[in-house]
Amino acid sequence: SVCEQLSIGAVLDTPAAVLQIEELAPEADFFCIDCVKLSQAACAEPPQVGVLHPENSKALAKLVELAVECAQALNKPILAICAGAGAPWQAKLAAQQGVRELAVPLKSMNEAAGLLSDVSKQL
Repeated sequence: SVCEQLSIGAVLDTPAAVLQIEELAPEADFFCIDCVKLSQAACAEPPQVGVLHPENSKALAKLVELAVECAQALNKPILAICAGAGAPWQAKLAAQQGVRELAVPLKSMNEAAGLLSDVSKQL
């Protein structure tokens, strides 16, 4: 970290960033998955900003799962930023893959909480 009072994380917003997580680890105090950018990068035809389409949800789930496994192996915290129209669904997908700290827009918190209640029952 920069100093004792600050932590700096690496944003995982492309498949390449996820695949390079071990190289990023020495410089990062934690990792942050940008679900919108990662889902756009994982899709052959990028979806509308903030919208998560079924055709790239499998790719996103695999990338998030890989990021979580690597972060855990490196003993680094990992969180996900879920934004746009698909924020609640992104939060559910990230939680199903093992992310336990999620950031969603204020307007999406109630819907995300509803979707996440199903995931928390499975933990």
